[in-house]
Amino acid sequence: MDINFKNKSLQCTTDGISENLWHRRLGHVNRHSLNILKLPVSKKVCELCMSGKATRLQFKSVQHPRSHYIGELLHTDISGPTRVEGINGELYYQVIIDDYSHFLVVNLLRCKSEATEKFVNYIKRLENEKEVKVKRIRCDNGCELKNKKFEAFCNDKGIQIEYTAPYSPQSNGVAERMNRTLYNNARTQLIETQLPKHLWTEAILCSAYQLNRCPSSSINFKTPEEIFRGTTDLSKLKCFGSKCWAVILPRQGKFDERSRETRMVGYGQNGYRLWDSKTNEIIVSRDVKFNEMDIVYKPSQKEKEENNYLYLHNENGINENNRQEEEEEKEKEEEEKEEEKENTDGIDHTVTRDTNTRPKRNIKRPAYFKDYVEHFENMEKSVKNYNIDINYIPTDRNISDVLTKPLCKLKHAYFCKNLNVM
Repeated sequence: MDINFKNKSLQCTTDGISENLWHRRLGHVNRHSLNILKLPVSKKVCELCMSGKATRLQFKSVQHPRSHYIGELLHTDISGPTRVEGINGELYYQVIIDDYSHFLVVNLLRCKSEATEKFVNYIKRLENEKEVKVKRIRCDNGCELKNKKFEAFCNDKGIQIEYTAPYSPQSNGVAERMNRTLYNNARTQLIETQLPKHLWTEAILCSAYQLNRCPSSSINFKTPEEIFRGTTDLSKLKCFGSKCWAVILPRQGKFDERSRETRMVGYGQNGYRLWDSKTNEIIVSRDVKFNEMDIVYKPSQKEKEENNYLYLHNENGINENNRQEEEEEKEKEEEEKEEEKENTDGIDHTVTRDTNTRPKRNIKRPAYFKDYVEHFENMEKSVKNYNIDINYIPTDRNISDVLTKPLCKLKHAYFCKNLNVM
């Protein structure tokens, strides 16, 4: 490609000029541009460019060889923590996907440390049920599976662990993509039914049950359950969140209620998982009558007043409209009290028109500031009385980390020793 230069002096010879000089003059331009400009190109590697222009390599779509049998390769990943605890205090969930059948299993976790035990139990159950040997496991570098206990189990079983590169979730794309699919399905069903957010665990489990019965292009549009179990059973499927009535067992009196109203939130091994809004508990029953046309949950006035559940109004689980209405009512009451005082003080008040027609609003500090003030006043007294000593502690020496986050073995042992915890 030839370029017409306005200044012919640029086409002059470059004898005596360093090959790297034009590269630096043009702001460390690339070699291809220097060739187009017919300028000398240095064959040496520019270390400044390597330092300032370093980028990550592209993840090209590589067709990995498919597994030949169930259990040959298992993909796994952990998602969380969520902002809202599950109905039993869960904050995480673990996905396990068989590469051959794409059959999905979800384990709910209260903390990441439970992942190893549940994964080991699943491998034992899979090998016993299908009479196969798990060959490989693909996961990230999280401490929940990168530990001595899990590695010792895999060594005894002859299982190869394939850890992905750090900060490269693309290497574990099957599990990462499944996390997104589960979140999308669960979120959509919760929004549709208006069920409380703490039922996200049931929505995730229900989504996994549904995905195992949906055709997938990765397995020639067969269903994962068909490959994993030999057939696809759709007979139990009901709409998530549909109103239903479960038979009360054991029966009480002759004239007592025979069933209670619940919401279908999942599938059990021998029945349906049902949520009772009155007791906020999950029950499993097979004696259920459904009304799939009624799936939108409407909480009772008592539940709204008690505010026991989190509804899909905002991230904090509090209805902002109700809060604003309460604030406006308080402001109106205060204004009425002020007017009564002015009218009863015996002074003739002349009415003056304010040029500013915008409504006035009393700006007040939030009530929770009082707690902060009282707390810090108590702290200040304790410091003055030498009851409490406040010191700065660097992050690498903060012994409370042993109770809040995963640590390496050396740090964990050091902090436990300082806390006198064995």
